[in-house]
Amino acid sequence: MKILGTSFLAICPILFGLLKSKNLKQNQIKIEKIIELINRIITEIRFTKTNTYKIFKNLSLEENFSCLEFLQYFKKNCRLKPFPIAFEESINNWECSLKKDDLNKLKALANILGSTDSEGQILALKQAKKRFEESLKSAKKIYDSKGKISRSLGILLGIAIFVIFI
Repeated sequence: MKILGTSFLAICPILFGLLKSKNLKQNQIKIEKIIELINRIITEIRFTKTNTYKIFKNLSLEENFSCLEFLQYFKKNCRLKPFPIAFEESINNWECSLKKDDLNKLKALANILGSTDSEGQILALKQAKKRFEESLKSAKKIYDSKGKISRSLGILLGIAIFVIFI
């Protein structure tokens, strides 16, 4: 019974370290998907001249963007409110671990889309894309350093607990 209890205590920090590392990786993936989303919006504006609501409704249906849960919230609630308000509310209701700065950059897209002609929107979206690419570099560095540290410390702490209590 002692070994079973000790094993359980040892597994907890290991799982915590792995979970922390996974969250850091998920942030990196979400930023990559946001960049991909911006690219798709640019393409839609440039070639189809589709309105903003329709662009986001179509993108929310794609499986590729399923990790961006705010798109689903937007799809459900966009009909009742103006685009910038609905978009910002969808991001505010999105429970994710992205930095506030990244979420604010995403909210800024609401003011870009539909506010100027298509070329103006495309230029502003390209600038937003550059800012997210910088965030992606930062997220990759954080994952490479803190992700490895989280996994290693979790495993070492788990082994230490197991050795101490046995």
